[in-house]
Amino acid sequence: MSILKTLKYFAFNTIEDQRMQFKLTNRDIRNEVPDKYETIFMSMNRGKTVAIMANPYHKAELESQGFKPFTAFGCIINYLLQPKPEIFLPVVDTFMQMTDFSQTGNFLKIAIQIRVGDVVWSEDMNHSIDIYNYAPYFSCAKQIEYFVQKERLSQGNVFPFQSLWYVVTDSLPLRRSIRQAFSPLSKSRVVLVDEALVVEHSAKETSVCKPNCGAHPTVSEVGFQTAAAEWWMMGYADYHVITESSGFGRTAAMRAMRSQSIYTIPPYDTKKGKQTKVRCGPHDFTTLQKLSTDWSGI
Repeated sequence: MSILKTLKYFAFNTIEDQRMQFKLTNRDIRNEVPDKYETIFMSMNRGKTVAIMANPYHKAELESQGFKPFTAFGCIINYLLQPKPEIFLPVVDTFMQMTDFSQTGNFLKIAIQIRVGDVVWSEDMNHSIDIYNYAPYFSCAKQIEYFVQKERLSQGNVFPFQSLWYVVTDSLPLRRSIRQAFSPLSKSRVVLVDEALVVEHSAKETSVCKPNCGAHPTVSEVGFQTAAAEWWMMGYADYHVITESSGFGRTAAMRAMRSQSIYTIPPYDTKKGKQTKVRCGPHDFTTLQKLSTDWSGI
């Protein structure tokens, strides 16, 4: 039954409801909704935009509209949402560089998204952090630089090559450490990381940010705008190196609609104190199947 008091909309609440999620991806959804409703709202915390493309009752219809498993999410997001220009004002310099496509052929943009974890919301925001624990992200980006440059040379492109790393993380101390580690800027690489921002959990709730929330258990307007601006800018990158257990980085990368360009890094194992050795060659990208089923899915 619809939770909205109107005859125009019918609502599916699939959050933590495996039975409803199964219906969404395997049944004819039209049989689940009374004829009098014109529109369906679906509430979920697990993405199904890839899985629904295999639904035998809706596959042909979706494909006829031009949707494909890898591009459906990005296509829908880019059609439905366009951020207001003012949300980019706090990061205007970064925005200008991420949206500069004048030298696309000689400029490689790599978005690096590091999720330290919800622990940063329940600790002092000035917590100490060791950048060495997150070395696999930068190792992966360097490997991408290497094979892209190699491919360019094999095609006879010998013009100067420069890469831009756009780094986003939920930890302000890690942002500062990254800026210090990669300064001064090299001639072949620009590292963009913004520090003077309000960084909050974009879906902040009591279970996530205690005891930091206090009397404000919801994300602030400026904190949400920061998250929206950084999420959107990540979509301008050519390649993405993201935390495996992060819906923020995963969805930002999928907005770009670039197949075979996303590399996921397992979170740092604090118990074992070990880094993950990563391979980020041209064929080591994370598959769509894995992207769509791991963590929050797509």
